[in-house]
Amino acid sequence: MCCRFTENMQMRKLFTAAAFAAFVAVVLSSCSQEGKYFKMEGRFRHINQGEFWVYSLEGNTGRLDTIRVRDGRIAYEKRINTPTTFIIIFPNYSEQVVFGEPGKTVNIKGDASHLKEMEVKGTRDNELMNKLRVRVADATPDERKQMAEQVVADNPKSRVGTFLVARHVLQSPTPDYPLAARLIAKLLEAQPRDGFLVRLDRQLKRIAETSSGTLFPDNLKATAIDSTDVDFEKLRNADVAVVNTWASWNVQSMKQQRMIANVARSSRGRLAMLSIALDNDRAEVENSIKHDTITWPVIFDGRMFESPLVDSLGLTAMPDNIVMKKGKIVGRSMPTDQLVEEVNKLLSGK
Repeated sequence: MCCRFTENMQMRKLFTAAAFAAFVAVVLSSCSQEGKYFKMEGRFRHINQGEFWVYSLEGNTGRLDTIRVRDGRIAYEKRINTPTTFIIIFPNYSEQVVFGEPGKTVNIKGDASHLKEMEVKGTRDNELMNKLRVRVADATPDERKQMAEQVVADNPKSRVGTFLVARHVLQSPTPDYPLAARLIAKLLEAQPRDGFLVRLDRQLKRIAETSSGTLFPDNLKATAIDSTDVDFEKLRNADVAVVNTWASWNVQSMKQQRMIANVARSSRGRLAMLSIALDNDRAEVENSIKHDTITWPVIFDGRMFESPLVDSLGLTAMPDNIVMKKGKIVGRSMPTDQLVEEVNKLLSGK
């Protein structure tokens, strides 16, 4: 009896210890997972009810999310494993950046009629961006490039520099690829394990491989949204061809899409088109195709800038484009007016 009692007591102790260990593991796991959530809270004046949209510049949140406004207040949380650059799209389609970190909460204060004066408190990167936001909004493209260069020189470990290089050097109306390469190299020295910087560096190499004067790659494969295989050979053999990116929520890209579509319709088949939709919602893409009567192939995989074809062609912006004549690339990343002018010139044989 004594032996059985002792054995039972030992078993209880072992069970209690195991149960306690399991409990601690659950608590620690819960705390660990909770610490990976990034939260945005705040208030906007002059907007009572509505919706904002938000996506990550790095593409690591996987989709376009909605931020709802209730009584002028917003609350949003997202589980992230690494520092993430969030881009908020407002109802007027203007955008502002918020820098997120796992386990952090930021407070946003804004005015719907003066969005460029928005303030974000809670992390060093956001505090730095607060000092630059109005200057960036009011600056010329060349001045923004100068700001990016200065921020990278002064703050090589900050994601603010990465954002400025991606948005205002690479995605500028007049991209400066040599400057981008220098700045990304400097950022990588300070942040060698940053996956987004590694991807930007790789995209620059892709851009060099598909720059003006080079032949359009001949090893590409993709499936259009209607499940048909894209005929890249037809694209390379066309008199003139344009590959472009767009998204239903991006006004500039939809404007560019519609203007070049008008040229395509009047070209009597001499202008070949291929579009890459960087939405994350298939229904929105299908609605846009139907609304704008798009008859050429549209590629959609829901991966936004993580799309393999986007990466292969070094497309970095929204909108972005590559123009070719008989398979030879003659231009890329053109502003809308320049794109239309260049395509018309190529079609006329000038």
